[in-house]
Amino acid sequence: MVICFDATPEGKRALDSLLETGQFRDTSEAVSVALVTYATICKALAEGGQNAVETLLGGLGGKATAEYNANSIQIREPVKGGANYVPRIPEVFTLKTSSVRGLTLEPVVETSEADRRDLPPAKWLFGQYNKFLPVKAACRGLLNLLQEQPAGVPLGNALETISTAAWELGDYLYLQDQRAKRSREEALTVAFPTTAGSGAVSRMRFANQFIGDLRQPKQSDNQPREIKFNGFPSALKFIGCSDDKEPVLRLTSTGAEFAILQNPVLDGAHDLVTRKFSDAEADFLLTHILRSVPEEASAYFAVVDAIEEGANTPDDMDKYLCRRFQLQIAAKAKAEAEITQTFLTTQRTGAISRMVDLGLIAREKNGLRVNYKITSVAQHFRNQTP
Repeated sequence: MVICFDATPEGKRALDSLLETGQFRDTSEAVSVALVTYATICKALAEGGQNAVETLLGGLGGKATAEYNANSIQIREPVKGGANYVPRIPEVFTLKTSSVRGLTLEPVVETSEADRRDLPPAKWLFGQYNKFLPVKAACRGLLNLLQEQPAGVPLGNALETISTAAWELGDYLYLQDQRAKRSREEALTVAFPTTAGSGAVSRMRFANQFIGDLRQPKQSDNQPREIKFNGFPSALKFIGCSDDKEPVLRLTSTGAEFAILQNPVLDGAHDLVTRKFSDAEADFLLTHILRSVPEEASAYFAVVDAIEEGANTPDDMDKYLCRRFQLQIAAKAKAEAEITQTFLTTQRTGAISRMVDLGLIAREKNGLRVNYKITSVAQHFRNQTP
């Protein structure tokens, strides 16, 4: 169903801020969740007063189950053990072996230098793929599942097992963030589903974005059947999906290498975590991106160049990107040289969030104003040749 409406300036700003959190795939999902949530709150207020609303908000998302895409996956609550439930790192995310012997792995194709450095924002990885830690968890989870099914894990099984475990991991990381008093920019739990979040919606979003989503694009009768597997790990060439009648997930060779690297969050002294990734993991990701993910490398080069030329605020960077790629801001993009402001903001915000994860840039806040600063890691990255 398509509904058009006039948004107030305050409503538009609120919608943009929701999209920038990376919690929603697109405007439709953000608006739908907001409407359903508000209707539920109004009903609770009418039937039980303020106490009912507080109870509802305290447990929002804790009871829901949901059907997941065409595979009808039911993503259920993890078993909590009643009042004594204490979140932990699920075993599916712990490193059980460093061997990939006997596993069927997908190859990774490197790109040519000509395709590597100057793709426009519309070609960058989707901006709502905003964090690398969920990718690490998905690759680690698939690695462990492949130990039992080395030829490939059925898509439905992988989605249900990993996304449900991610919910418990999200609760664990949330507690760690609270104890360490981390800011949102430093929080480990961002992009993970939690029981305090939007319930089934957050788990579906995690499954879609950080494991994968198998879809069949629209096509004419004369075109061959094509099914596309989307998701951040797939875009990074870490996870592949077979085109069999019963599709299975496999790691690529680089996805397997990434999965077995030790991680401070999943494998370290958890109460003392100060970094999301080890130096080895960050170096591995940057080298892989430079060699094999031109969409991501192009974003990094453009952002670093923008900051070096003085475009170190969100607005200035958007203007720089429009100049660099000869883009026009349009209410609804219809041509290759056009882009909407919301989409440009999403692409820029996502790229910056990922770069912060890898230590390429830092955010400096002065009240409500945010400035970006490049690091020596970014300088080294830009000067590398594959």
